[in-house]
Amino acid sequence: MRVDNARRSEKIRIVCIGDAHDAPHIPDKSRFAQIGRYIRTIRPDVVVQIGDFATLNSLSTHAIDADGKPSFMADMASFDEALGTLNIIGAERHCTLGNHEARLYRFERTAPPVTGMMRHALQETFARHQWSFSPYGQVTLYGGVGFAHTTLNQLGRTYGGKAPEQDIANDALHDLVLGHSHVHRHHRAPKIGGNNSIQIINAGCALPDNHMEDFARHSVTGWSYGIVDLAIQHGHVQDYSFITMATLAEKFRRKLHGPPRRRAVKT
Repeated sequence: MRVDNARRSEKIRIVCIGDAHDAPHIPDKSRFAQIGRYIRTIRPDVVVQIGDFATLNSLSTHAIDADGKPSFMADMASFDEALGTLNIIGAERHCTLGNHEARLYRFERTAPPVTGMMRHALQETFARHQWSFSPYGQVTLYGGVGFAHTTLNQLGRTYGGKAPEQDIANDALHDLVLGHSHVHRHHRAPKIGGNNSIQIINAGCALPDNHMEDFARHSVTGWSYGIVDLAIQHGHVQDYSFITMATLAEKFRRKLHGPPRRRAVKT
Protein backbone atom coordinates (compact mmCIF):
# COMPACT_ATOMS: atom_id res chain seq x y z
CA MET A 1 0.00 0.00 0.00
CA ARG A 2 1.26 3.46 -0.89
CA VAL A 3 2.39 5.50 2.12
CA ASP A 4 -0.12 8.29 2.67
CA ASN A 5 2.02 11.30 3.55
CA ALA A 6 -0.74 13.91 3.46
CA ARG A 7 -1.81 15.44 6.77
CA ARG A 8 -5.48 14.71 7.27
CA SER A 9 -6.24 18.37 8.10
CA GLU A 10 -4.81 19.43 4.73
CA LYS A 11 -7.28 19.80 1.87
CA ILE A 12 -6.31 17.83 -1.24
CA ARG A 13 -7.90 18.29 -4.64
CA ILE A 14 -7.87 15.21 -6.83
CA VAL A 15 -9.14 14.62 -10.32
CA CYS A 16 -10.02 10.97 -10.85
CA ILE A 17 -10.17 9.67 -14.42
CA GLY A 18 -12.42 6.63 -14.75
CA ASP A 19 -11.89 3.61 -17.00
CA ALA A 20 -10.56 5.18 -20.21
CA HIS A 21 -9.92 2.01 -22.26
CA ASP A 22 -7.48 3.58 -24.69
CA ALA A 23 -6.96 1.32 -27.70
CA PRO A 24 -6.00 1.53 -31.37
CA HIS A 25 -9.63 0.97 -32.38
CA ILE A 26 -10.43 4.41 -30.82
CA PRO A 27 -7.90 6.54 -32.72
CA ASP A 28 -9.47 9.90 -31.77
CA LYS A 29 -7.58 11.14 -28.68
CA SER A 30 -9.53 14.40 -28.30
CA ARG A 31 -11.13 13.24 -25.03
CA PHE A 32 -7.66 13.04 -23.47
CA ALA A 33 -6.86 16.55 -24.71
CA GLN A 34 -10.11 17.84 -23.15
CA ILE A 35 -9.47 16.08 -19.83
CA GLY A 36 -5.92 17.43 -19.82
CA ARG A 37 -7.14 20.95 -20.50
CA TYR A 38 -9.57 20.71 -17.56
CA ILE A 39 -6.78 19.48 -15.29
CA ARG A 40 -4.41 22.27 -16.34
CA THR A 41 -7.20 24.80 -15.75
CA ILE A 42 -8.06 23.76 -12.17
CA ARG A 43 -4.52 22.64 -11.17
CA PRO A 44 -5.33 19.78 -8.72
CA ASP A 45 -2.75 18.32 -6.35
CA VAL A 46 -3.12 14.79 -7.70
CA VAL A 47 -4.52 13.07 -10.78
CA VAL A 48 -5.57 9.44 -10.26
CA GLN A 49 -6.51 7.17 -13.14
CA ILE A 50 -8.56 4.39 -11.62
CA GLY A 51 -7.44 1.56 -13.94
CA ASP A 52 -8.27 0.06 -17.32
CA PHE A 53 -6.36 3.00 -18.75
CA ALA A 54 -5.45 0.74 -21.70
CA THR A 55 -7.67 -2.08 -22.98
CA LEU A 56 -4.79 -4.27 -24.25
CA ASN A 57 -6.90 -6.32 -26.64
CA SER A 58 -3.66 -7.77 -28.01
CA LEU A 59 -3.52 -9.90 -24.85
CA SER A 60 -7.22 -10.71 -24.57
CA THR A 61 -8.19 -14.33 -23.96
CA HIS A 62 -11.78 -13.67 -25.05
CA ALA A 63 -13.13 -14.74 -28.40
CA ILE A 64 -11.81 -11.97 -30.64
CA ASP A 65 -11.04 -12.53 -34.30
CA ALA A 66 -7.26 -12.85 -34.51
CA ASP A 67 -7.26 -10.64 -37.59
CA GLY A 68 -8.99 -7.93 -35.54
CA LYS A 69 -6.49 -7.97 -32.69
CA PRO A 70 -3.88 -5.23 -32.58
CA SER A 71 -0.26 -6.07 -31.90
CA PHE A 72 1.07 -5.44 -28.41
CA MET A 73 3.32 -2.69 -29.79
CA ALA A 74 0.29 -1.03 -31.43
CA ASP A 75 -1.45 -1.09 -28.04
CA MET A 76 1.59 0.53 -26.42
CA ALA A 77 1.95 3.15 -29.16
CA SER A 78 -1.71 4.13 -28.74
CA PHE A 79 -1.32 4.30 -24.97
CA ASP A 80 1.82 6.43 -25.27
CA GLU A 81 -0.08 8.84 -27.52
CA ALA A 82 -2.97 9.04 -25.04
CA LEU A 83 -0.67 9.89 -22.13
CA GLY A 84 1.10 12.49 -24.23
CA THR A 85 -2.20 14.04 -25.31
CA LEU A 86 -3.29 14.41 -21.67
CA ASN A 87 -0.25 16.67 -21.22
CA ILE A 88 -0.60 16.96 -17.45
CA ILE A 89 1.72 19.52 -15.85
CA GLY A 90 2.61 19.83 -12.18
CA ALA A 91 0.16 17.44 -10.51
CA GLU A 92 1.23 14.10 -9.07
CA ARG A 93 0.02 11.30 -11.38
CA HIS A 94 -0.91 7.79 -10.28
CA CYS A 95 -2.71 4.86 -11.91
CA THR A 96 -4.27 2.01 -9.92
CA LEU A 97 -3.99 -0.78 -12.48
CA GLY A 98 -7.20 -2.48 -13.58
CA ASN A 99 -8.12 -5.94 -14.78
CA HIS A 100 -7.26 -4.97 -18.36
CA GLU A 101 -3.68 -4.05 -17.44
CA ALA A 102 -3.60 -7.27 -15.41
CA ARG A 103 -3.95 -9.12 -18.72
CA LEU A 104 -0.30 -8.31 -19.34
CA TYR A 105 0.90 -9.99 -16.15
CA ARG A 106 -1.31 -13.03 -16.71
CA PHE A 107 -0.03 -13.38 -20.27
CA GLU A 108 3.59 -13.25 -19.13
CA ARG A 109 2.97 -16.05 -16.63
CA THR A 110 1.89 -18.29 -19.52
CA ALA A 111 4.78 -17.27 -21.79
CA PRO A 112 8.08 -17.54 -19.86
CA PRO A 113 10.28 -16.44 -22.82
CA VAL A 114 8.71 -12.93 -22.74
CA THR A 115 8.40 -12.62 -18.95
CA GLY A 116 9.39 -9.10 -17.94
CA MET A 117 9.54 -7.71 -21.47
CA MET A 118 5.91 -6.59 -21.70
CA ARG A 119 5.70 -5.18 -18.20
CA HIS A 120 8.91 -3.27 -18.92
CA ALA A 121 7.22 -1.69 -21.95
CA LEU A 122 4.23 -0.67 -19.80
CA GLN A 123 6.43 0.66 -16.99
CA GLU A 124 8.60 2.58 -19.44
CA THR A 125 5.53 4.21 -21.00
CA PHE A 126 4.23 5.29 -17.60
CA ALA A 127 7.67 6.57 -16.56
CA ARG A 128 8.11 8.58 -19.77
CA HIS A 129 5.01 10.61 -18.81
CA GLN A 130 5.84 10.70 -15.06
CA TRP A 131 3.09 8.38 -13.87
CA SER A 132 3.45 6.03 -10.92
CA PHE A 133 1.21 2.98 -10.63
CA SER A 134 0.09 0.33 -8.15
CA PRO A 135 -0.93 -3.31 -8.72
CA TYR A 136 -4.45 -4.42 -9.57
CA GLY A 137 -6.56 -4.76 -6.41
CA GLN A 138 -4.24 -2.71 -4.20
CA VAL A 139 -5.66 0.37 -2.46
CA THR A 140 -3.73 3.65 -2.74
CA LEU A 141 -4.42 6.29 -0.08
CA TYR A 142 -4.54 10.05 -0.47
CA GLY A 143 -5.53 12.05 2.61
CA GLY A 144 -7.01 8.92 4.20
CA VAL A 145 -9.25 8.14 1.20
CA GLY A 146 -8.58 4.96 -0.76
CA PHE A 147 -8.37 4.64 -4.54
CA ALA A 148 -8.46 1.33 -6.42
CA HIS A 149 -9.83 -0.02 -9.67
CA THR A 150 -11.89 -2.44 -7.65
CA THR A 151 -11.66 -4.02 -4.22
CA LEU A 152 -11.34 -7.74 -3.59
CA ASN A 153 -13.43 -9.77 -1.14
CA GLN A 154 -12.30 -12.49 1.26
CA LEU A 155 -11.97 -14.94 -1.63
CA GLY A 156 -9.79 -12.55 -3.62
CA ARG A 157 -12.55 -11.84 -6.13
CA THR A 158 -14.23 -8.59 -7.10
CA TYR A 159 -17.44 -7.63 -5.34
CA GLY A 160 -20.28 -8.58 -7.67
CA GLY A 161 -23.94 -7.78 -8.12
CA LYS A 162 -25.85 -4.85 -9.57
CA ALA A 163 -24.80 -2.38 -6.86
CA PRO A 164 -21.56 -3.71 -5.31
CA GLU A 165 -20.86 -0.36 -3.63
CA GLN A 166 -23.28 -1.27 -0.83
CA ASP A 167 -21.44 -4.50 0.00
CA ILE A 168 -18.08 -2.74 -0.25
CA ALA A 169 -19.31 -0.04 2.15
CA ASN A 170 -20.28 -2.68 4.72
CA ASP A 171 -16.70 -3.98 4.76
CA ALA A 172 -14.76 -0.75 4.21
CA LEU A 173 -13.01 1.22 6.96
CA HIS A 174 -12.55 4.46 5.01
CA ASP A 175 -13.90 6.28 1.98
CA LEU A 176 -13.12 4.59 -1.34
CA VAL A 177 -13.09 5.79 -4.94
CA LEU A 178 -13.42 2.92 -7.42
CA GLY A 179 -14.03 2.11 -11.08
CA HIS A 180 -14.57 -1.12 -13.04
CA SER A 181 -18.37 -1.03 -13.52
CA HIS A 182 -18.35 2.10 -15.75
CA VAL A 183 -21.38 3.36 -13.80
CA HIS A 184 -21.09 6.47 -11.63
CA ARG A 185 -22.58 5.89 -8.18
CA HIS A 186 -22.30 7.49 -4.76
CA HIS A 187 -23.17 5.39 -1.72
CA ARG A 188 -22.93 6.58 1.88
CA ALA A 189 -23.02 4.02 4.70
CA PRO A 190 -23.54 5.05 8.35
CA LYS A 191 -21.09 3.68 10.91
CA ILE A 192 -21.34 3.35 14.70
CA GLY A 193 -19.81 6.22 16.68
CA GLY A 194 -20.81 9.88 16.52
CA ASN A 195 -21.85 11.24 13.16
CA ASN A 196 -19.67 8.73 11.38
CA SER A 197 -20.07 7.33 7.88
CA ILE A 198 -18.05 6.29 4.86
CA GLN A 199 -18.58 6.95 1.18
CA ILE A 200 -18.06 4.72 -1.83
CA ILE A 201 -17.78 6.66 -5.09
CA ASN A 202 -17.64 4.96 -8.47
CA ALA A 203 -15.91 7.18 -11.03
CA GLY A 204 -17.77 5.85 -14.08
CA CYS A 205 -15.76 5.73 -17.31
CA ALA A 206 -13.80 8.22 -19.43
CA LEU A 207 -14.60 6.63 -22.78
CA PRO A 208 -15.89 8.85 -25.61
CA ASP A 209 -19.43 9.95 -24.84
CA ASN A 210 -21.91 7.12 -25.58
CA HIS A 211 -19.16 4.84 -26.94
CA MET A 212 -19.88 1.19 -26.19
CA GLU A 213 -17.17 -1.44 -26.22
CA ASP A 214 -17.97 -4.65 -28.14
CA PHE A 215 -17.79 -6.83 -25.02
CA ALA A 216 -20.77 -4.97 -23.50
CA ARG A 217 -23.06 -4.47 -26.48
CA HIS A 218 -25.50 -7.20 -25.41
CA SER A 219 -25.47 -6.63 -21.65
CA VAL A 220 -27.12 -4.27 -19.18
CA THR A 221 -24.96 -1.15 -19.17
CA GLY A 222 -26.19 2.34 -18.32
CA TRP A 223 -22.60 3.55 -18.43
CA SER A 224 -21.68 7.00 -17.08
CA TYR A 225 -19.19 9.00 -19.15
CA GLY A 226 -17.09 11.53 -17.29
CA ILE A 227 -14.43 12.28 -14.67
CA VAL A 228 -14.64 13.06 -10.95
CA ASP A 229 -13.28 16.18 -9.24
CA LEU A 230 -12.84 15.62 -5.48
CA ALA A 231 -11.93 17.66 -2.41
CA ILE A 232 -10.50 15.53 0.42
CA GLN A 233 -9.99 16.70 4.00
CA HIS A 234 -10.06 15.19 7.50
CA GLY A 235 -9.84 11.69 6.05
CA HIS A 236 -13.04 11.96 3.99
CA VAL A 237 -14.30 13.14 0.63
CA GLN A 238 -15.78 16.52 1.58
CA ASP A 239 -17.11 17.43 -1.84
CA TYR A 240 -17.03 16.11 -5.38
CA SER A 241 -18.42 16.73 -8.85
CA PHE A 242 -19.01 14.37 -11.74
CA ILE A 243 -18.09 16.22 -14.94
CA THR A 244 -19.49 14.52 -18.02
CA MET A 245 -17.47 13.94 -21.17
CA ALA A 246 -20.12 15.93 -23.05
CA THR A 247 -19.50 18.92 -20.77
CA LEU A 248 -15.74 18.64 -21.23
CA ALA A 249 -16.15 18.50 -25.01
CA GLU A 250 -18.51 21.48 -25.04
CA LYS A 251 -16.23 23.56 -22.82
CA PHE A 252 -12.86 22.75 -24.33
CA ARG A 253 -13.42 21.70 -27.96
CA ARG A 254 -13.44 25.28 -29.24
CA LYS A 255 -10.47 26.23 -27.07
CA LEU A 256 -8.52 23.25 -28.36
CA HIS A 257 -9.25 23.82 -32.01
CA GLY A 258 -9.91 27.56 -32.00
CA PRO A 259 -12.91 29.38 -33.47
CA PRO A 260 -14.12 28.24 -36.89
CA ARG A 261 -12.37 29.88 -39.78
CA ARG A 262 -14.39 32.35 -41.81
CA ARG A 263 -14.40 31.84 -45.52
CA ALA A 264 -13.11 34.73 -47.56
CA VAL A 265 -15.83 36.54 -49.44
CA LYS A 266 -15.01 37.11 -53.08
CA THR A 267 -15.75 40.58 -54.38
